[in-house]
Amino acid sequence: MVQRMKPIGQVPIRSTQRRLRVLASALRDRIRRSTLWGISTFEPVGPTEILPRAPAVCDADQFDRVLACGFDLDVKAEIASLASTTFSGTPAECCRLGECTLVGGTIVTAQGRHLLRSLPEWRSLLSRMESYDQATLLNTMQGLHYFGHWLQDDCPLYESLRSETVLLSMPRPHWPDCRVYENAFGQDWKQTDFAHVGDLTIWRELGYNRDKAARITELRGRLRRAVTARSGGQPVYISRGKPDEPRNMSNVTAFKEAMRKAGIAVLDPGIGNAEMVQQMLDAPLVIAIEGSQACHGLYTLAEGGSFLILQPPERFYNPLHNWAALLGMGYGLVIGRKDGTRFHIDPDEVLRIADRLLAR
Repeated sequence: MVQRMKPIGQVPIRSTQRRLRVLASALRDRIRRSTLWGISTFEPVGPTEILPRAPAVCDADQFDRVLACGFDLDVKAEIASLASTTFSGTPAECCRLGECTLVGGTIVTAQGRHLLRSLPEWRSLLSRMESYDQATLLNTMQGLHYFGHWLQDDCPLYESLRSETVLLSMPRPHWPDCRVYENAFGQDWKQTDFAHVGDLTIWRELGYNRDKAARITELRGRLRRAVTARSGGQPVYISRGKPDEPRNMSNVTAFKEAMRKAGIAVLDPGIGNAEMVQQMLDAPLVIAIEGSQACHGLYTLAEGGSFLILQPPERFYNPLHNWAALLGMGYGLVIGRKDGTRFHIDPDEVLRIADRLLAR
């Protein structure tokens, strides 16, 4: 377990001065509109890699349903990548910011303010200020906004930073499922609202590489040692939040019933207990709408298991294709049909692709 330094004894005058400087900076930014989103000065710490990948399992006649990709990716390029047998892997990146102050989700330096997550700064300024000579920040901006990025990027990154003396985390959204993984992984994500750091280093590792895959494999093993009771062997469908969410299916109720009739367990994430992980652990197949909840499968799928991702036609995106390749897993997809403000998925199409993945 990482040992955290105790906050240095605080001098009231200096503490007050720092608070005033942060407040003054906030006022200047509101006037000048000069707040920066994230950090733009990262340096790679390793080489790029060309990695092997099996083509995705899918029906090509569904591609004309795709209307747009997530994150403004090119539709033709994203579709073509599904048949590609290689992809580019990228290393971790590092940025040394030097002296700074952490206030909620903002890093304040002499050069400017870097907003990683929008939070009320006044609330953080009212909390006790911690002080460190040196520290390393565990969070990526993406991991502070999306549970899936925290699980697939920030948790493996933690493992490469364990030897650092002081590890800090900004306040995260309330994701109940986090604590199940934190406990199993032996990771301390104690969150810091307000801190002065003499020399802050931040990292991010959003891409794919063999070293990161090895760390995910280690965390998969820890999860199995921590969660010994499991249902075992049943394919699972992980639902996506509330039925009326924009990225959910219009026929979600009928879809769940069809999965149950086919012998597929239907699970609801976000309940924050080990029972859900027990039901998913060592499943041969994880079915989920594209999004954060699918990332549970990185750690819970059986060795050689498969992802089956249900694609909204207006948010076509396949990042788990690459992770499946690096972890020796299969990857398939079914594309939904647009209907009004949402989309629907044909359960029979899903079951046909599921059979192909289970037979691989």
